[in-house]
Amino acid sequence: MRLREALDQERGRTVSGDEVENLERSITELEEARIGTIHSFCGDLLRERPVEAKVDPSFKELAEDEAP
Repeated sequence: MRLREALDQERGRTVSGDEVENLERSITELEEARIGTIHSFCGDLLRERPVEAKVDPSFKELAEDEAP
């Protein structure tokens, strides 16, 4: 919601037609965006390509209190 609000506010301040168009497209397509923490993003990448990353495909991330 915060990202959507920020994009909407910026759209209201922007004068350039191209920028307004880009912001409107961003707002429209926001539901398709992968938004999360860097940890979840990296975990997703590793799950998509475990062989190339040389990790066990069934790996699990450690919880914050389990990390060394």
